[in-house]
Amino acid sequence: MFETFREAYTEAALEELLEIEAYLEAQSSGLGKTFRSEFSATVDLLLEFPEAAPVVSPRGIRRRLLPRFPYAILYVLTKDLLLILAVAHTSRAPDYGKDRF
Repeated sequence: MFETFREAYTEAALEELLEIEAYLEAQSSGLGKTFRSEFSATVDLLLEFPEAAPVVSPRGIRRRLLPRFPYAILYVLTKDLLLILAVAHTSRAPDYGKDRF
């Protein structure tokens, strides 16, 4: 039987998501909305295929790149939760967000 996961966010990840969306919208009208749509589609994919991203830390943190945007979702899987730890720009330090779990 397949496990069903639900999504959850750390406070820091939710703040990052909102900041990125606002920043992109300020750069070009509609870009923030497009980013949010891509982000949501990626999270939906991860909920369906939670192990679709590689593990990037010994603590089981996974990293999934967003299509069309230079951002990555860092997350962990618990018993029934896909916990989003960070939404990070890909040019940030490689260990960014990994200390949140």
